[in-house]
Amino acid sequence: MNLFTIDALEPASVRTQVVKRGGLVLLATGLLGAVAFGQSETAWVDTLNVAIPVVIGCVCGAIFLSVVVRGPHMMAMPAPWFFAACGGYFSLGALANVFSNDRTIEYINSFYRISALGLLRTNILNAVSIAIVCLVYWGGSRGVRHPTNVRPKASNERLMLLLCFTALPAKYFLLVPKWFHLLNFVPPSSIASLGIATHMLLLLLWYEVHAGKRKYLVPAIAFLALELVVGLASFSKLEVLTTLFATFLAFALHRPTKRTLVVGAAVVVSTYLVLVPFVREGRKLLAEESVASLEARSAVLSSVASETNVTVDERQNWWSRLSYNTAQAFAMDAYDRGYPGTSFDNVAMTLVPRWLWHDKPIRSLGQEFSRLATGDDETASAPGIFAEGYWNLGWPGVVLVCVYVGIFFAGIEAIAMPFVLVHDFRWLVSGFFSLLLALRPDDWFVPTYITGTIFILACLLAVLVAVPAQIPANQASESA
Repeated sequence: MNLFTIDALEPASVRTQVVKRGGLVLLATGLLGAVAFGQSETAWVDTLNVAIPVVIGCVCGAIFLSVVVRGPHMMAMPAPWFFAACGGYFSLGALANVFSNDRTIEYINSFYRISALGLLRTNILNAVSIAIVCLVYWGGSRGVRHPTNVRPKASNERLMLLLCFTALPAKYFLLVPKWFHLLNFVPPSSIASLGIATHMLLLLLWYEVHAGKRKYLVPAIAFLALELVVGLASFSKLEVLTTLFATFLAFALHRPTKRTLVVGAAVVVSTYLVLVPFVREGRKLLAEESVASLEARSAVLSSVASETNVTVDERQNWWSRLSYNTAQAFAMDAYDRGYPGTSFDNVAMTLVPRWLWHDKPIRSLGQEFSRLATGDDETASAPGIFAEGYWNLGWPGVVLVCVYVGIFFAGIEAIAMPFVLVHDFRWLVSGFFSLLLALRPDDWFVPTYITGTIFILACLLAVLVAVPAQIPANQASESA
């Protein structure tokens, strides 16, 4: 079964029913928890602090799996990845507060200590928030009709050429030097972000290789090696995993079977687990030396690979990094005590590009939030978009954030599906950024979702202008 063709398209109503039912289940679960919280039913608190995250995980998992089974073409859309991320952060991550070892729980609470009732409050917030996103997305997407007529596609070679002249310079002249602390200025975020699109160049190279164009094999191998080396040297799990994901996706587009998806997921997960000690030791080096040389970085990688000079930590780092409940609790408590957040005030400033506003203030929301919560601004943290909404405006802020996210997913699906169904890769760059955005419910709302929406649409418009569609010769002769 080809998972990415028009023949594989299932009626949207089948899929969206799963989203609607999941939203209703989560809403009911959140309201049940709110009743127990309001009546201070302490006997039920511990049970609900397990039950609510489990329900969140089951609902998010059911939505994601329904995409794979009923409409696998939706894997190219951001919505299912958002629900998968929510399952990781607000289900598995929330359970770390209950089931992880003592060392891990102590580390989680070192950010902001919360009681069982405080934990329940954040679980209720997450359940209700995801429910609102589900229901808004369901309402916005159920009326969308995906076209089934095959439309002209663009030249992949022209698209690769465009990425060579835009994404490659942005990454290797701005992003990589920034990661290695070699720049004495702050590059415009919109231009620097374009450097991430090199992964899409890698995808296109391997796509052409699997299509039988062997002339791209050597460049594809060389570029894959370069991207992996840069990711490892910068101690970035995301960079390495995204490189592997792009390579795997190119293969999956030619052999789109469920077995391919399972194998790819297994490779990505196992790679993540292998990368954890490398990144942990690398970040210790960067904490000691802000400008670490390539030799020092190589030494760290070698020592971890040979298991020498590696610190053994009983803390379950992979689990604690998924837990955002303490940060969420701080944000909610701060609003209730009369100290609301100001991150939404960033909207006007964020929308003005730095190349137009040369003296644009540099504001690190993560460092500001950490300083407020712990008094330490050496690290950056975030409460996630749901708690951020509460931190700024209370429950109306939560609703505002969730409604926007639900509309965003429905709108992106309507725009992207005509491209996805016929392998028109002009959506590729915008689609990649929309997937990255969907995977960050733990990030800040304005710079991630508001600015991200504008950036995604601007990228699509630029690509459509630079790489126009080509009408096949047979269709052109017929029209003539």
